[in-house]
Amino acid sequence: MRPDEARRGLVELLQMADSGERAAADAYGAGRLESRNVVEFEVAAW
Repeated sequence: MRPDEARRGLVELLQMADSGERAAADAYGAGRLESRNVVEFEVAAW
């Protein structure tokens, strides 16, 4: 494998990891927001 091919592969791997991390953070944030809305609804109903 040539150095430029290895570098390109590393850049692609880092970009995939970054997008996966961002997707996980978005999913976590959405889950937190959803659970907070449920708690507020239950408190309001009580």
